[in-house]
Order: sequence, then structure tokens, then C-alpha cells
Amino acid sequence: PNKATATYDENFIPAENKCTRNGYTFAGWAVSGTNDTKTAGTAFKWQYTSDKTLTAQWTANPYTVTYDSNKPASASGSVSGSTADSNHTYDTATTLTSNGYSLTGWTFNGWNTAANGTGTSYANGASVTKLATSGTTTLYAQWTKNASNKYTVRFNKNNN
Repeated sequence: PNKATATYDENFIPAENKCTRNGYTFAGWAVSGTNDTKTAGTAFKWQYTSDKTLTAQWTANPYTVTYDSNKPASASGSVSGSTADSNHTYDTATTLTSNGYSLTGWTFNGWNTAANGTGTSYANGASVTKLATSGTTTLYAQWTKNASNKYTVRFNKNNN
């Protein structure tokens, strides 16, 4: 509701919050002109002698980023190393963990939200603010075969 009526010294129950905010969890109602925060749906004695506005309070959600080495199917070697998960809070700039993976003959080119590289790309060590709204999300390593992996092969007819 947009309005409700409260009577001094009687129980008042703030409305349940029907609103949502992407990346946030509802934390209660702040009472205008006070330091009070009230819980939705929980009765309290109305002790205010003037009209008040209850403003929704929000807490930014935490989320975790995991890192997948994402070895290319055409790579013959194994990916070595590891990259530690990173903990983030929605809407707060946090640096992604620097790549700790290596793959012989290949160059790491950053992270992507899709294993095949068609999602959103992020540079190694990039600062992110809204990578996920909550829970856990995975970033996939992106690799390019080194151009310097071309070698000259000589044939010796071996005429002894």
C-alpha cells in the first residue's frame, strides 16, 4: 500500500514489502526523521506524534566467482595451476582474482561468462560491480593458440 493509518500508542504493523531490487535483499523499513528501522509484518507501538514515511532499506547481496580453466578441446597438454574463488558484494567494485592457470603453447586472454567465449568478457584482474545478483557464478578462461608454435620441419633423405 502507498498509505496506512497509525494511531499513537497502538500497535502498527508495517506492510510486507512487495518490491524487489535487483542484487539486494529487503532489510526493513526506515522511519523518516528517526534512526528507527522496523521489520515488515512485525507489530510495534506507534510512538510518533507526526506523519512518517517508511522507506525500504536494502542490503547488497554477496556472491562468489569461481574460475574454470576451460581447456580448449584442441589443446594436447594439461592446464596447470589454479585460480582461487573470489568473494564479491553486488554494486561494490571488487577485483577478479588474477589468472593462475597456464597451458603450454597457449596464451590466456581473459575471462568470459560463457565457456565458448560468446558471453561477457573480462580482462585479467578486472574490477567488477554487478557480475551476479547472488549465489555463485563461473568465469571461464579464454585461450589463444600461440602463433609462435609454428616450427620448421626438415626432411633428411638419409642417403648413407
